[in-house]
Amino acid sequence: MWGRFIDDPTHHGYHTIYKENRQTKSYRLALAISDAYGAAVEGNISKLRRPMKRTDLWQLNWSTVPMTFIEFGYASNENDALWLTNPENHPIIVEGVADGIDNYFAGEAALILEQ
Repeated sequence: MWGRFIDDPTHHGYHTIYKENRQTKSYRLALAISDAYGAAVEGNISKLRRPMKRTDLWQLNWSTVPMTFIEFGYASNENDALWLTNPENHPIIVEGVADGIDNYFAGEAALILEQ
């Protein structure tokens, strides 16, 4: 199913991937990164979908810590590829991911303090 997107030049956008369900730390991490990355790249890379659950990726399934995969965009799409490979945009990409990680940990700290 997923392989059909690899060479499709019309397929574009970013998303994150998590395991298990929406009550997990991995989902909260995926959502935090997706939201912050989206804010950072707004207007340049579109959101493909909300964080997506996948159960067929062994890296996610065997992880014992919160984990997400990030699809930054599609190399098969000319607009995504041009924007992602432009070195001037790399700090924007990194900042979006870093902000998402910061937001995740701030949220986890807030959850602990609520207990």
